Amino acid sequence: MSSIFKVCIADNIVEEKLKQYYGKDYKLDLDIRYQVESAKTKIDIIFTKDNKALWIFKYKKEYYMNVIDGIFLKDKYTVLDVYTTLIENAIASLKAIKTA
Repeated sequence: MSSIFKVCIADNIVEEKLKQYYGKDYKLDLDIRYQVESAKTKIDIIFTKDNKALWIFKYKKEYYMNVIDGIFLKDKYTVLDVYTTLIENAIASLKAIKTA
């Protein structure tokens, strides 16, 4: 059974994590949001309007994320390339965390 409703990590949590990187004045402005699932862990892939792309997931009550700056989405191939890279990195990080 499939569902059109999905649970994403709340925007305020993502914004709070980004404020740790960029300072208290950072304001999250979402452009595109995707979600994938790996080993029963949902991974959010987010593109922001200020040229950032990131992955974020929650594992054992802890949030993990990685941000890439300076992403310019010129065409659909750029989006796909960045998207697949983010997924690969997130899954590799999740596996590393689980085995640590």
